[in-house]
Amino acid sequence: MAASTTPDLLLLPLSLNFRKAQAYYNDVEGTSLSGNDPKLQEQITQGLALSEAALRQVSTQSVFSQNELVDDLNTGDLRYLLLPFYRGELLLRVTDQSRREALLGEALACLRGFLDDLRRLEVLPKEVARSLEAAESTGPADLATLRDLKVARFKANKINKARMEVLAGRLRRAGQTEEEEEDGEEIEREHMLLLIGCCTHTALDSIRAAEQEQE
Repeated sequence: MAASTTPDLLLLPLSLNFRKAQAYYNDVEGTSLSGNDPKLQEQITQGLALSEAALRQVSTQSVFSQNELVDDLNTGDLRYLLLPFYRGELLLRVTDQSRREALLGEALACLRGFLDDLRRLEVLPKEVARSLEAAESTGPADLATLRDLKVARFKANKINKARMEVLAGRLRRAGQTEEEEEDGEEIEREHMLLLIGCCTHTALDSIRAAEQEQE
């Protein structure tokens, strides 16, 4: 494990640990610092500690059940599906070369688990599902097919991000009128599902890069 979960973090509300973990991930993702900058590595360490604490809380609080589908989940709980993704992505950014092999293994387990959870919930974007099926096939992958799948994923992701911007604006206005307040949860749910979908594209690319590095 790249970061130790302190007991103090487990005493905080799950929602707070998640928000902090998400903030650290976003800061790391958008940073202009070099990968081995001590400040960035400290942010990664903090983000890992928070995501690991939140993952433990999700487990001990039984937030999710194995027999659920996405429609069974509360809107407020959907965001916790992102925790394995955040942890996996942060693990890949740890620059301690002495632990690189172990870090790659943990990151891949997180990112594959993230996609597997979404497949089980039947909410994995179809473009990502097709790419996974091609990657998991026993025969040699056709380069033209892989290229077409990547183009399809890129186009779908672009559309989803544009839709998210529209929904983000509506969320900022939610509550200003009675109609918008009533639509607030529906908008929030669609926005979160689109965010999760966008993260699946990142996860798939990260898995391929990590697998190549392992080899």
